[in-house]
Amino acid sequence: MKVEKKIQILAMGIILLVTGSLYLIFHRIEARALKSGFRPVSFGVFTVGIPRSFDPPILKEKNGWHIKTFMNRQIGTLELATASAASSDFQKAAVRYFSLKNFPVHTVFYHAGGSFRFAKNMSARVPGVLVIRTRGRGRVFTYFFNYHNTSYWLSFSTGHSLATYAGLFFKVISSLSLEGRSFHGPAFGEALQRVCREGYFVFCQPVLLFLLIPFVVGLPILLISGAVSRRMGRLPDLETLNTLLPFYTEANASVMLKLKGRSQIMSLGLVVNGRGIQLFRFGRLWIDIPGKVPGKREVRVGRGWFGGRYFQVVAPAEELIQIRSRFIRYSGMMTVRIYSDQPQMLRQYLA
Repeated sequence: MKVEKKIQILAMGIILLVTGSLYLIFHRIEARALKSGFRPVSFGVFTVGIPRSFDPPILKEKNGWHIKTFMNRQIGTLELATASAASSDFQKAAVRYFSLKNFPVHTVFYHAGGSFRFAKNMSARVPGVLVIRTRGRGRVFTYFFNYHNTSYWLSFSTGHSLATYAGLFFKVISSLSLEGRSFHGPAFGEALQRVCREGYFVFCQPVLLFLLIPFVVGLPILLISGAVSRRMGRLPDLETLNTLLPFYTEANASVMLKLKGRSQIMSLGLVVNGRGIQLFRFGRLWIDIPGKVPGKREVRVGRGWFGGRYFQVVAPAEELIQIRSRFIRYSGMMTVRIYSDQPQMLRQYLA
């Protein structure tokens, strides 16, 4: 198996390892967020479920709002607030509180207060709106509605953008009950389930999205590098090849070049003939290793990366490189290591 293939397999293994590590991390995050049940808490005329892992409420009054704040340092902060307000003024109040241009008919994306926001009209049984805004890497979820001339505000701020945390908040607002009966019907829950998708997963991302990132980033890189490598390692055209009178040829031979402490593995076209060894890049002669010439060079065979056998030449770069570049200057001793199943054969042509 060629060295490049082994490196690609290693890279795929690393991608799988990273993916597995991400899964374990996010699984722990999800378990931490959802490990506890809910306890009923009074909320105006309603009862709402608050996760048991949150601390007892902190009560305060501010500008006519009666506020209860529940905190969990690892998950986030839940805030329940009520205030007297006319139902007829609900949309004007929502536009003012959330810096909306107009009350959304369905959904709307907008930017306000230095953050990106998503608003969804949740008016069904009562007038309501759901707003999500970014705050650094975290999110702030707010459900605002009016019932019998009382405004109700449920807010959840968290330092995470995972859909797990959005789901936690959605469970809280879905748990609203009035006189022992669920206040919202099935349609409300279905509307909540569509929120992340309607927000194009910008405001709440499923764990699967993070697990796909290594593949989305890594696989195209591997595929493109593989395609470029195959193109780079092709042999010259047949007419040129016939003039070289080759004894042995190999397309996409694995070659490691080392110069001034920097190493690079690439695919090159390999031609062996009576003159020595020639290496072609994109079908053009790039490195020429002549046979039986005096000079300062070292020739040996051995085993290298992943146990692959190789033939190696160490010689001045100026003698080997046949294509000059205005951007790269090749100088000093250069190591050319050709991985091959027949290293002794390559050596004998330079003896």
